[in-house]
Amino acid sequence: MKKQAIVVAMVAAGALSACSDSENRDNNFPKYTEKGVLVDSVVEGLPYSTDSIDRAYTNQFGEFGYLEGENVTFKVGETAFPTVPGQAVITPFTLANSNDIGNQRVINIAFLLQAIDEDQNPDNGIKVTTAIEGFAEPINFNVPFQQFIDLGGPVDNLAFNYLGGVMPSYDDVVDHLSRQLGLRGTWTADGGKTHVMFLAGSRFLWVNDAGFEFGNYAHDSANQRFTLQLTLDQNGSAGFNNGSELQVLNVDASTLKLSLNDSESRYTRQANTSTSIIDTWVMQSDSSNDLLVLSLLESERFVAVKAAGTDPLGLEVGRYTLDQGTLELVADRDDNGDAGFFAGGTTQTTVSATYTADNLTLNNADIDFVFERD
Repeated sequence: MKKQAIVVAMVAAGALSACSDSENRDNNFPKYTEKGVLVDSVVEGLPYSTDSIDRAYTNQFGEFGYLEGENVTFKVGETAFPTVPGQAVITPFTLANSNDIGNQRVINIAFLLQAIDEDQNPDNGIKVTTAIEGFAEPINFNVPFQQFIDLGGPVDNLAFNYLGGVMPSYDDVVDHLSRQLGLRGTWTADGGKTHVMFLAGSRFLWVNDAGFEFGNYAHDSANQRFTLQLTLDQNGSAGFNNGSELQVLNVDASTLKLSLNDSESRYTRQANTSTSIIDTWVMQSDSSNDLLVLSLLESERFVAVKAAGTDPLGLEVGRYTLDQGTLELVADRDDNGDAGFFAGGTTQTTVSATYTADNLTLNNADIDFVFERD
């Protein structure tokens, strides 16, 4: 069974497994002094070598073993990704030696990892298909994407000779990469009291006990910083100022560390896969420009923000339970009057909930909301 990309769980997971080509991939190999994990989503079954082992495979948690100071080389069949020093977490950014999500090497490496996924759904983890074992053509990752997938080139040959002609789209690769390893999604801090949501369209929400801020952000991923432009500020002196520039000290599958004026803050990524209701959802009205953002958190807490459009705007926070398609929301806080989920002074509502990879539909006698997964 494939695993979701939650680095804390992966790194803490059980022993590594690897084997020679003739052995079962679940056999254990001798213990190494260091253990790392390969992540786009977690990547299971990818061959690799180190200075001391000719061939092994990442296990179901994406883990690989190495000795301190060794280099690690991952492979598609017999074709090598760039060699990198062994370390706790390796991502397409590591392999490309770039922090820039728009870097062509980053995109091409992520594309190839997602292309060799057994079920072509990286949201539930990447399990490398055994069909690629014989592939041995050299691949140049440092070319523009269209050249990377050129007809008759090595990646095109891999697709049609080993993968049945099925490959992910450029947009899907970038979207998955940004949700798994970039800023996109909901992040929490302060014991779950503070939330930052980076939404599609370079929009953001910052929520805490004082209220919320909404606006746009310009992300300079090459230099690991972003600048905020506020369009709505409902938390007084808390939060950020218009034009605030934040430095990204670290962003990966589980953790975001930011610095503003030499003050550091640490956030934890909330789960955001297409197989779960736990995610960030948006409902946008073209006619009124209303924007309702709903984040269902792993802690069974929810944050709902009416962030734009017709008044009243405001914030709803509380807890939720999901039982056999019925979602119950109980508000601890409701700042937006009759907008959102609660009206007439009520603090509890129950709706039927159905969700897919793309949409979440919530309805009862008073509510008929259709959200899109952000």
